[in-house]
Amino acid sequence: MRIVASILAFAAATVAFAASPAYAAEEIHWMADVNGDGAPEPVVLSELPNDTQKLTVKLGRIAYTAAMPYYPGPDSGLTPPRVVDMNDDNRQEIMVTEIVGAHTDHFSLWGFFGSTLKQVRTADQAPLKLYEGGAVATIARYGCEGTGADRQLVSVTAGIVDYDNYIYEGERVTYHVDSTGIAHEKSRVSGTGAANSPLFQADPNACK
Repeated sequence: MRIVASILAFAAATVAFAASPAYAAEEIHWMADVNGDGAPEPVVLSELPNDTQKLTVKLGRIAYTAAMPYYPGPDSGLTPPRVVDMNDDNRQEIMVTEIVGAHTDHFSLWGFFGSTLKQVRTADQAPLKLYEGGAVATIARYGCEGTGADRQLVSVTAGIVDYDNYIYEGERVTYHVDSTGIAHEKSRVSGTGAANSPLFQADPNACK
């Protein structure tokens, strides 16, 4: 939807051009069972210069790393990663916050697919981006529905089109994340409604 794309693009641009806060480099240590063996592996998120952060996952003696951008909010440091299982295969993925906006946070999704740490991408190889937040003008949500092989990732984005009645226009997209880290689009439904419309609902707790 054009209105949704414009809102998200504006939010990203606003943060990208903001001055980065000055604070000491930091690390966040976490745990996630990225290979599904029942024993969580160490996960480290490290701050790097120039609005960059590094994700490190340690499997045995090998450390797998990936770098991604990070634009934090004012006077904030790194944001702890979120551990999820987007396809319910017992291999946990890691959501990394890339942008902390005024009202909406932007995430990338990483997992151990095959024999390496990879970013989840759509079928056209574009990085999959998820959003959470929104204020009066926008709705941005993610979640999951279903279990086992039927689990799907849900992404909801919408913008207000009627301030008098708080009516939003947007879309709900579902994906299936396969064992190679590709998010295959399963459905895309557009429409209008109130913020509590079923079209705009998504449960992030269902991704755990």
